[in-house]
Amino acid sequence: MYNHLGVIHNSSNTLYILRHGHSEANEQGLIVSDIKNGITNFGLSAKGIQEIKDSIYQLIATTHTESEYIIYSSPFLRTVQTSSLVAEILLAKEIYYDSRLRERFFGEWELTENINYQKVWLEDYQNPCHKKWWVESTYEVLERATSAVREIDSLYKDKQIIFVTHGDVAQILICGYLNQNPQNHRQLRSIETGELKVLHQPIGKIKSDC
Repeated sequence: MYNHLGVIHNSSNTLYILRHGHSEANEQGLIVSDIKNGITNFGLSAKGIQEIKDSIYQLIATTHTESEYIIYSSPFLRTVQTSSLVAEILLAKEIYYDSRLRERFFGEWELTENINYQKVWLEDYQNPCHKKWWVESTYEVLERATSAVREIDSLYKDKQIIFVTHGDVAQILICGYLNQNPQNHRQLRSIETGELKVLHQPIGKIKSDC
């Protein structure tokens, strides 16, 4: 069957994806994907704060626009702190939180060493529908993330919209924009902590056998 993830036609907005800055979870080499662990703990490290400042000041230096910046964020502490810093620098009026931008859930690997990401990613490449170890599948992430982007984009005109999210969510979302199967999300160049990217292409229909 086909997942009708929707196409954003003739959007007048500029859409950005921003991965949160380097966090205490990154510093400790831990997987923190459950909202009950990530919403009050594992905020930004000093390195992460500087990464976000660098990215946003670079955006200001290279983008000449008078349109308003709108910020939507995952509710995890590391993304909340990232979006707060972005809003402060860009003088954004408000931050909106959307749970569809939350971290991908890594199931049984929660609070284990982050080397275990590799095991999940290998399974992703073999089967984008897999939920082994109670992990959230790439298609589940793709559907919720693209539904958020599609819905939010439709609410505005001529704005700069920044979506603050997490590594796997950003990689999978970009697959959708490139009309690629989400199993390829780790074949793309990795989005570094604190990195800001423009979403250039519309989301198309992706075949799913899940």
